[in-house]
Amino acid sequence: MEQSIVASNPALFMIAVLLIIMACYTALDLLTTLLTIKRYKRLVYIGSSCSMGVAIWTLNFVVIFTLDNSGMAAYNFSTIIFSLALAIALSGVGLLAISYKTQVLQIVFCGFMFTMAILSNYIMGTSSLNLSLHFSLLSVFSTLFSIFILFAAALAILFHFNKLSQSSLKPVSTLLMSGAIIEGYYLFVRVLPMNAKNETGEFVPLTPFMLYLTCFVSLFILASLIASSTIVGRRLAKSDNTVSDIRYALDQSAIVAITDANGIITYVNEKFLEISQYEKHELIGKNHSIINSGYHPKEFFTDLWLTISQGKTWHGEICNRAKGGDVYWVDTTIVPFMKKGKPYQYISIRSDISSRKKAENALKESIKELEDMHYAINQSLIVAITDDKGVIIEVNEKFSEVSGYGRGELIGQTHKIVNSGYHSKEFFEKMWQTVRERKVWKGEIRNKAKDGSFYWVDTTIVPFFSEEGKPFQYLTIRYDITERKQSEEIFSIGRIN
Repeated sequence: MEQSIVASNPALFMIAVLLIIMACYTALDLLTTLLTIKRYKRLVYIGSSCSMGVAIWTLNFVVIFTLDNSGMAAYNFSTIIFSLALAIALSGVGLLAISYKTQVLQIVFCGFMFTMAILSNYIMGTSSLNLSLHFSLLSVFSTLFSIFILFAAALAILFHFNKLSQSSLKPVSTLLMSGAIIEGYYLFVRVLPMNAKNETGEFVPLTPFMLYLTCFVSLFILASLIASSTIVGRRLAKSDNTVSDIRYALDQSAIVAITDANGIITYVNEKFLEISQYEKHELIGKNHSIINSGYHPKEFFTDLWLTISQGKTWHGEICNRAKGGDVYWVDTTIVPFMKKGKPYQYISIRSDISSRKKAENALKESIKELEDMHYAINQSLIVAITDDKGVIIEVNEKFSEVSGYGRGELIGQTHKIVNSGYHSKEFFEKMWQTVRERKVWKGEIRNKAKDGSFYWVDTTIVPFFSEEGKPFQYLTIRYDITERKQSEEIFSIGRIN
């Protein structure tokens, strides 16, 4: 028995064709989304499988209905629902393979599973009727092969035609897939014709109402899938916008590079190019030894790789060398991304700290200079610091050496502890008046050591004032002039004599 599908019920056939096109497009849209997202993968995969299953299942009813001229056909509802589940399952297996890799082998396998889904649906559809099949094996094989070629071509165009974007290729792939489904059922009518049997069973009569109801259910399922696709798409778009914003902010402030498990650079941002002075093509495919300055020992990088290869984040400062020879420092964080317990890529986020390192080096040099000056002062000068009341809060070793007092004996005392009584009260009152007027006082003072001996010091007192204008401490710097004073005294005596 051979009959045209369109001739029996053109309106119903056109509805089925539109359903197939819509379902195929939804399935491909969700499939391409599945390959690019990290979240909602399971939901998108189920949606894609269901859409493809509905596309393959829908036309089966139209074919069955158009072949019923005698009115003898009957309809087994549970069998036809099972055929829908089988179409979804076979489609899901094919899509699962291609969701891992879009290589030739996966495309061939996916196309094969779609072809088997059409064949199984046609056979199960006829088994739900009181009909039998007769066929030529060669004709069936050639039909299956032509259907498979269309499916494989649709997938190959979508994933391996690099000159155009997937959004441009998706309609072409959709039409090819829809054509494969329609051609499949049309050819099966000819290579697998049905003959009526005399057997009867407990079936529900096949009526136009039942068939239109089935199309309505198909439309409802497809509308649900499109709605879920839209919802997921919006969520993904929102998520992508957030990721894009974060990435933009990161690119504006940080030096970013991505390497594979072997340390080969697969991505660099503009900030990396700017600071390293290399072009993008000079970095992609290389490792970070291209910017190695030679500053760090081999053990430094051995420890780095040991840390990240164990799935741990590494943080530290690295000295690199730009293409022009300039050295620059980066504060670096390397984050490993794991798959099946092993890192498959590393993301390095760096910030330029060259200015800070220069400042640190300058500060270290300044500190070294101060330490050298401090040492020199301690070797030659007597230094003391007092609070605003004149109580000693710090002395150097030279002060203890000349005065004979230990540091513990001097801290907390005033300079009266070394007062020799040589100078008048007015002498010290004038000294205090000078420093309280925010002036530096200079003069010579005779002090008395712990053992009772006298020593002379050339003294400079520097006052330090707070922002409110109040003195909070005084720095006293002295150097021993005892020998000079003794010489002057001898010289004076000689002149008198």
